[in-house]
Amino acid sequence: MNKRNVCSNCAFWMDKIAHPDIGNEVIGSHYYIVYPFVKRPNNVIKGSEGKEFYIRRFNGTLIKSNNIWHQGEIPEHFRKQLPDTANFLSLITYTKLSNDSHKCQAKGCWDRYNCLRYNLSCERDGPFNKIPANYTIGDEKCPSFININELKPNT
Repeated sequence: MNKRNVCSNCAFWMDKIAHPDIGNEVIGSHYYIVYPFVKRPNNVIKGSEGKEFYIRRFNGTLIKSNNIWHQGEIPEHFRKQLPDTANFLSLITYTKLSNDSHKCQAKGCWDRYNCLRYNLSCERDGPFNKIPANYTIGDEKCPSFININELKPNT
């Protein structure tokens, strides 16, 4: 800290940037260390008191963990070096994605631009139809629909 003339808080985040923790995820500008799901007796110390979390990395991989350690909110001036890498999911959304990870090609669906599953690349020639301005998201009632607006940036 003295060499670089920085405070302890800045030194902490500079260390996280230089030496990222194994299993780190940034969600909603908060830094977490995510360990695999622990199947042990309740008397073993686990992060976040053993509460179950469901996470989707931006590359599409899913994580279920009951051992997550929150390291703090990343200060504004370090967020470019530590961008978000994932979102928290609800149990329902996690279950939907883990049971069926298909990408949707329904380019006529009115929910397509709000669905996590929609493959936008199938619209290379432009949109198939125009979504009415008064349309309510979710009214298509597609069983595979996952509303991207419901992905949680943090807990």
